[in-house]
Amino acid sequence: MLNELDHAADLGDRYEQENRDYATENKKSKFENDPDDCIGNPIENLGTRKTDPAFFLEEKSDEPNPLVEQLLILMEKLTPQQIDLIYDLFGSQRQLTEIANEEGKSVTAIHNRKSKIIARLRKLFAEQGIL
Repeated sequence: MLNELDHAADLGDRYEQENRDYATENKKSKFENDPDDCIGNPIENLGTRKTDPAFFLEEKSDEPNPLVEQLLILMEKLTPQQIDLIYDLFGSQRQLTEIANEEGKSVTAIHNRKSKIIARLRKLFAEQGIL
């Protein structure tokens, strides 16, 4: 019986170690050390769209958002085609089907491009320690 409990505890420790999210732990540590240098508590932001690059582009507000400025700077690292797609989707608020028909591609292909661009922007934000 004891061996089974030890084995279960070892498995639990192993799974916890394998599934650790070091990026979130680093953000949490950075927030605890210098809260003024962070957007907010990373644990509280996990369940929100406030830190999602797509959210900044969709957000309608009269107040300037400092994260939008960061997003625009990071978008300079995208290709011109990626930037055009982002502006078409979020700036002009065009539908995927409309863009797909115009480009002669499938809606799935355009959706996949959009997903890859957003993933790239998330990665760029994470590299800057913003998200």
